[in-house]
Amino acid sequence: YDNDPSKLTDGNVLDELLGCGFDAVYDDPSYDLLHNLYSQGKWCNDLDQLTFIGERFHSSLRYAENHDEVRLASPKEWGGHGMMVGRPASAVLFGMGRGPVMVYHGQEVGEAAAGEEGFGGDDARTTIFDYWAMPELQKWVNGGRFDGGRLSDEQKALRSWYRELLAVLGKPAFT
Repeated sequence: YDNDPSKLTDGNVLDELLGCGFDAVYDDPSYDLLHNLYSQGKWCNDLDQLTFIGERFHSSLRYAENHDEVRLASPKEWGGHGMMVGRPASAVLFGMGRGPVMVYHGQEVGEAAAGEEGFGGDDARTTIFDYWAMPELQKWVNGGRFDGGRLSDEQKALRSWYRELLAVLGKPAFT
Protein backbone atom coordinates (compact mmCIF):
# COMPACT_ATOMS: atom_id res chain seq x y z
CA TYR A 1 0.00 0.00 0.00
CA ASP A 2 1.25 3.47 -0.79
CA ASN A 3 0.67 4.73 2.76
CA ASP A 4 2.98 2.06 4.26
CA PRO A 5 5.44 3.92 6.52
CA SER A 6 8.25 1.52 5.56
CA LYS A 7 7.95 2.05 1.81
CA LEU A 8 11.26 2.33 -0.01
CA THR A 9 10.41 4.89 -2.68
CA ASP A 10 9.53 8.55 -2.80
CA GLY A 11 7.01 7.85 -5.59
CA ASN A 12 3.77 5.96 -5.40
CA VAL A 13 4.51 2.36 -4.36
CA LEU A 14 1.88 0.94 -6.70
CA ASP A 15 3.29 2.80 -9.71
CA GLU A 16 6.81 1.67 -8.79
CA LEU A 17 5.71 -1.98 -8.56
CA LEU A 18 4.09 -1.79 -12.00
CA GLY A 19 7.23 -0.10 -13.34
CA CYS A 20 9.34 -2.96 -12.01
CA GLY A 21 7.31 -5.55 -13.90
CA PHE A 22 4.32 -6.47 -11.74
CA ASP A 23 1.27 -7.30 -13.85
CA ALA A 24 -1.16 -5.85 -11.32
CA VAL A 25 -1.33 -4.24 -7.88
CA TYR A 26 -4.12 -4.13 -5.30
CA ASP A 27 -6.71 -1.42 -5.94
CA ASP A 28 -6.80 -0.30 -2.35
CA PRO A 29 -7.94 3.27 -3.15
CA SER A 30 -11.16 2.11 -4.86
CA TYR A 31 -11.89 -0.44 -2.14
CA ASP A 32 -11.35 2.14 0.62
CA LEU A 33 -13.54 4.73 -1.05
CA LEU A 34 -16.38 2.29 -1.70
CA HIS A 35 -16.19 0.97 1.88
CA ASN A 36 -16.36 4.57 3.09
CA LEU A 37 -19.63 5.04 1.17
CA TYR A 38 -21.14 2.61 3.65
CA SER A 39 -19.21 3.58 6.77
CA GLN A 40 -18.37 7.29 6.52
CA GLY A 41 -20.95 8.88 4.24
CA LYS A 42 -18.74 9.38 1.17
CA TRP A 43 -20.45 10.11 -2.13
CA CYS A 44 -20.63 7.80 -5.15
CA ASN A 45 -19.19 10.48 -7.41
CA ASP A 46 -16.02 10.43 -5.27
CA LEU A 47 -15.16 7.25 -7.21
CA ASP A 48 -14.75 9.32 -10.39
CA GLN A 49 -11.44 10.80 -9.28
CA LEU A 50 -9.91 7.33 -9.14
CA THR A 51 -10.45 6.71 -12.85
CA PHE A 52 -7.95 9.45 -13.74
CA ILE A 53 -4.82 7.99 -12.13
CA GLY A 54 -3.28 6.71 -15.37
CA GLU A 55 -2.26 3.20 -16.33
CA ARG A 56 -2.39 1.99 -12.71
CA PHE A 57 -6.19 2.18 -12.81
CA HIS A 58 -6.42 -0.55 -15.46
CA SER A 59 -3.56 -2.56 -13.93
CA SER A 60 -5.19 -2.80 -10.54
CA LEU A 61 -6.62 -5.96 -9.01
CA ARG A 62 -10.16 -5.18 -7.90
CA TYR A 63 -11.39 -6.89 -4.76
CA ALA A 64 -14.24 -6.50 -2.31
CA GLU A 65 -12.58 -8.80 0.26
CA ASN A 66 -9.07 -9.96 0.98
CA HIS A 67 -7.11 -11.23 3.98
CA ASP A 68 -6.54 -7.67 5.28
CA GLU A 69 -10.09 -6.40 4.94
CA VAL A 70 -13.35 -7.07 6.72
CA ARG A 71 -15.78 -9.60 5.26
CA LEU A 72 -18.68 -8.14 3.30
CA ALA A 73 -21.18 -10.35 5.12
CA SER A 74 -20.07 -9.26 8.59
CA PRO A 75 -22.96 -7.72 10.51
CA LYS A 76 -20.41 -5.27 11.99
CA GLU A 77 -19.38 -3.72 8.68
CA TRP A 78 -20.72 -2.44 5.37
CA GLY A 79 -23.77 -0.93 7.04
CA GLY A 80 -24.73 -4.28 8.54
CA HIS A 81 -26.40 -5.33 5.27
CA GLY A 82 -25.02 -8.86 5.42
CA MET A 83 -23.96 -11.02 2.50
CA MET A 84 -26.14 -9.21 -0.04
CA VAL A 85 -23.95 -6.10 0.11
CA GLY A 86 -21.46 -8.15 -1.90
CA ARG A 87 -23.60 -7.71 -4.99
CA PRO A 88 -23.44 -3.90 -5.33
CA ALA A 89 -19.94 -3.62 -3.83
CA SER A 90 -18.44 -6.26 -6.12
CA ALA A 91 -20.32 -5.11 -9.22
CA VAL A 92 -19.08 -1.53 -8.81
CA LEU A 93 -15.51 -2.45 -7.94
CA PHE A 94 -15.11 -5.21 -10.52
CA GLY A 95 -16.71 -3.23 -13.34
CA MET A 96 -14.67 -0.06 -12.85
CA GLY A 97 -11.63 -0.98 -14.93
CA ARG A 98 -10.02 -3.56 -17.17
CA GLY A 99 -7.75 -5.02 -14.50
CA PRO A 100 -8.12 -8.44 -12.91
CA VAL A 101 -10.69 -9.19 -10.20
CA MET A 102 -10.56 -11.42 -7.14
CA VAL A 103 -13.42 -13.18 -5.40
CA TYR A 104 -11.94 -14.01 -2.01
CA HIS A 105 -12.23 -17.45 -0.43
CA GLY A 106 -15.81 -17.79 0.89
CA GLN A 107 -17.07 -14.44 -0.44
CA GLU A 108 -19.33 -16.19 -2.94
CA VAL A 109 -21.25 -17.95 -0.13
CA GLY A 110 -21.43 -15.00 2.28
CA GLU A 111 -18.73 -15.97 4.77
CA ALA A 112 -19.12 -13.49 7.64
CA ALA A 113 -16.07 -14.23 9.83
CA ALA A 114 -18.38 -14.03 12.82
CA GLY A 115 -17.06 -14.89 16.24
CA GLU A 116 -13.68 -15.03 17.91
CA GLU A 117 -10.95 -16.47 15.70
CA GLY A 118 -7.65 -17.16 17.44
CA PHE A 119 -5.11 -14.32 17.36
CA GLY A 120 -7.33 -11.94 15.41
CA GLY A 121 -10.26 -12.11 17.77
CA ASP A 122 -13.71 -11.08 16.59
CA ASP A 123 -12.56 -8.57 13.95
CA ALA A 124 -14.84 -9.42 10.98
CA ARG A 125 -11.84 -10.87 9.10
CA THR A 126 -11.08 -14.49 8.34
CA THR A 127 -7.84 -15.29 10.12
CA ILE A 128 -4.88 -16.48 8.07
CA PHE A 129 -2.70 -16.99 11.11
CA ASP A 130 -4.58 -19.77 12.87
CA TYR A 131 -6.06 -23.10 11.95
CA TRP A 132 -9.64 -22.02 11.59
CA ALA A 133 -12.74 -23.11 9.76
CA MET A 134 -15.12 -20.94 7.79
CA PRO A 135 -18.60 -22.20 8.66
CA GLU A 136 -20.37 -20.85 5.57
CA LEU A 137 -17.74 -22.23 3.21
CA GLN A 138 -17.96 -25.60 4.98
CA LYS A 139 -21.58 -25.72 3.83
CA TRP A 140 -20.29 -25.58 0.24
CA VAL A 141 -17.67 -28.27 0.96
CA ASN A 142 -20.48 -30.46 2.34
CA GLY A 143 -18.39 -33.24 3.83
CA GLY A 144 -15.99 -33.37 0.89
CA ARG A 145 -18.61 -33.44 -1.87
CA PHE A 146 -18.01 -29.78 -2.87
CA ASP A 147 -21.55 -29.51 -4.17
CA GLY A 148 -23.02 -26.79 -1.95
CA GLY A 149 -25.51 -29.26 -0.55
CA ARG A 150 -25.71 -27.49 2.82
CA LEU A 151 -25.98 -23.94 1.47
CA SER A 152 -29.18 -21.98 1.99
CA ASP A 153 -31.20 -20.91 -1.05
CA GLU A 154 -29.93 -17.36 -0.44
CA GLN A 155 -26.31 -18.57 -0.51
CA LYS A 156 -26.88 -20.60 -3.68
CA ALA A 157 -28.37 -17.52 -5.34
CA LEU A 158 -25.40 -15.41 -4.25
CA ARG A 159 -22.92 -17.94 -5.60
CA SER A 160 -24.82 -18.07 -8.89
CA TRP A 161 -24.85 -14.27 -9.03
CA TYR A 162 -21.04 -14.12 -8.67
CA ARG A 163 -20.69 -16.66 -11.50
CA GLU A 164 -22.90 -14.46 -13.70
CA LEU A 165 -20.98 -11.31 -12.73
CA LEU A 166 -17.66 -12.89 -13.67
CA ALA A 167 -19.10 -14.02 -17.01
CA VAL A 168 -20.39 -10.50 -17.77
CA LEU A 169 -16.99 -9.01 -16.93
CA GLY A 170 -15.47 -11.16 -19.67
CA LYS A 171 -17.66 -9.50 -22.32
CA PRO A 172 -16.11 -6.95 -24.73
CA ALA A 173 -17.82 -4.00 -23.04
CA PHE A 174 -15.72 -4.65 -19.94
CA THR A 175 -12.49 -5.92 -21.48
